[in-house]
Amino acid sequence: MKRSSSAALLGAGAVLALALAGCGGGSTPAGGGGSNAASSTPGVTSTEIVFGANTPFDGPAAAYHYINEGAAAYFDYVNDHGGVYGRKIRYILLNDSYDPSKTVQVAKQLVEQDHVFSMVGTLGTPTTEAEMPYLQQNHVPDVAIETGSKSWEVPFKPDWFGLETNYTVEGELDAWFAVNYLHAHRIAVWYQNDDFGGELLAGLKMGLQKYANGTAQIVTQVPYEVTETNFTPDATQVNSQHPDLVVLYGVPGPTAQYVKAQYNAGFRPPHQLVTQVSNDPSMPVNAGPGWNGMYAGSWLQLLSENTPQMQTFKQAVKKYYPDITDLNFAEAGWVEGQVVVEGLKLAGKNLTRQTFIQGLEKIHNFTDTLAAGPINYSPTEHWGFDGLFFVQWVNQNGQWVEKPVTQTKFLPDPYAKK
Repeated sequence: MKRSSSAALLGAGAVLALALAGCGGGSTPAGGGGSNAASSTPGVTSTEIVFGANTPFDGPAAAYHYINEGAAAYFDYVNDHGGVYGRKIRYILLNDSYDPSKTVQVAKQLVEQDHVFSMVGTLGTPTTEAEMPYLQQNHVPDVAIETGSKSWEVPFKPDWFGLETNYTVEGELDAWFAVNYLHAHRIAVWYQNDDFGGELLAGLKMGLQKYANGTAQIVTQVPYEVTETNFTPDATQVNSQHPDLVVLYGVPGPTAQYVKAQYNAGFRPPHQLVTQVSNDPSMPVNAGPGWNGMYAGSWLQLLSENTPQMQTFKQAVKKYYPDITDLNFAEAGWVEGQVVVEGLKLAGKNLTRQTFIQGLEKIHNFTDTLAAGPINYSPTEHWGFDGLFFVQWVNQNGQWVEKPVTQTKFLPDPYAKK
């Protein structure tokens, strides 16, 4: 799969032969028999499945397109190893620049011109929120959504599936870590001024009420807009309150710029904690020495783990997408692909949107992925993963190293219908 000459389309050639017959874990496929229903299902024939997504190839969140390329790499890997039920996947990615005003048109093209079976890995809270009414109106599933917003679960949507730790849980776990490991008392929060940053901030406040017992408080909240380019005033405002912990709830581009501006202004907060959505080996390179000592949450296995599955991931990315530089982001996409293929296997040969949804809802205690714990769906809960562990970035002899400092901690999904 290569980007087209228009630089807007990725993946028209990423065909995945989906012919694996077995289903793991003793689960029963949701559908059986032949494939007659597929002929009337958009994006499905007896030989092909078409998936699509919006993703940013440019703009403040451009690094995130490596997530989708990671998913594409997994699809290509499975293709080279037989696939599932004789079908191939075409995975089409269109550039929306992380700009909600462009996302609806991208969705319309994928649905009305490319006739996608399902969206996979749509990226971004404000962008996915923009296309949600259109996709819902047209009954197009959205699977492995690359954002932890509560919008996908509240109210419950039977054909939408999250994956990464939702932002309320992440914020709560950040508070748990801040209180119990960093022993923070004065917390400053720099956050993106939209639902993404707002939900993380709300979760952090909930967690401080739960864990701090009055020993820690937020002393300042500084919002930023994704269009901002000068972050020195933000850093000055944050550090004027003398925090012992600065929490960063931003996407990669602005976050790296903020950390650089803070360091260049001479501010050295005792501790910094960044959201897991900006935790990637590219960040210390882009942010500079101010990244040293940065803490971050993660829902993915460490890239340094020398397991057969991690080796397979790295080899596949190098083979299919050698341009990928942000492996943490690609790893998230690889897990997306693992979940989607598992859902297709459990859906059975008679693939429709309904059997695909039923197949995904059969995924329980799914551990054969690069996630840091089991992935779970059910007919009433579509989050996927509800935990984090924490790491610290340190510069050792010129090399950036990501060190784990906690085990994975899980919290119940606060939006689940038990």
